[in-house]
Amino acid sequence: MSQPEPAEKPKIPGWVIPVAVTAILAFILFVSNQPIVGAGGRPLVTSTDDYRRFSDQALADSQEILAKWDRGETVTQEERVKLQGALEKYDAMSDFNPTGFEPYYVSGKINLILDRPDRADSRIRQSINNGLELLRRASPEKDPERVKVLKLTLAEAHYVNSRVQFKLGNFKEAETEAAAAATEVPTAPVYWWALGSALVELGKVPEARIAVENALKLDPTFKPALQLKQLTER
Repeated sequence: MSQPEPAEKPKIPGWVIPVAVTAILAFILFVSNQPIVGAGGRPLVTSTDDYRRFSDQALADSQEILAKWDRGETVTQEERVKLQGALEKYDAMSDFNPTGFEPYYVSGKINLILDRPDRADSRIRQSINNGLELLRRASPEKDPERVKVLKLTLAEAHYVNSRVQFKLGNFKEAETEAAAAATEVPTAPVYWWALGSALVELGKVPEARIAVENALKLDPTFKPALQLKQLTER
């Protein structure tokens, strides 16, 4: 497999892009006016005001914990409980607006952290499908900034899907998804690390070394990439 070359752009910490994506998701939501009854005992979203309130609350409860996970740090049991509360809000938001991106994306990420890869799989795939539809409807001429943001968020969803597929043992798909993320945003070390991780599992160690080198060129302090480098040098 030919790997995308990293662009010569300012180096950034490996966790920065996932954090930034989480922070800007609220600006790309497409909110329906037709409420849908919640399921599974989740809180009920009955209006666009409820939707925005749930989004703000869920983001406040989960943003720092998700950033911690993106940095490769351990999520505590107390933080896992907090994520479960945020997850219920995101799933309620999906019930209200099945065409949105943010709720499915963050739900997939949280389910992955909570060791529910099957649930994470369905949620993150739906976020990608919804994001692609939003991108199809967006006009590069009329709203180029929206198109740029949508591409960034889709790259992040592909990265999370790579982590999900890795957890499920689907290493080839994990490679494909990480490569898609790194191609769209080659300045994100975490995407190169995810690609390298999948390549190692596929026995493609020389290619994995290149991916790790790309990650460390962008952020020499990124701990997950440093750990993977040690593995590829054995």
